[in-house]
Amino acid sequence: ISERKRPKKRGRPRTIPRENI
Repeated sequence: ISERKRPKKRGRPRTIPRENI
């Protein structure tokens, strides 16, 4: 199982939402 190698990102992305400020 290679599910541990690539954890699914289930939340806010790594990019910072500058439009949300």
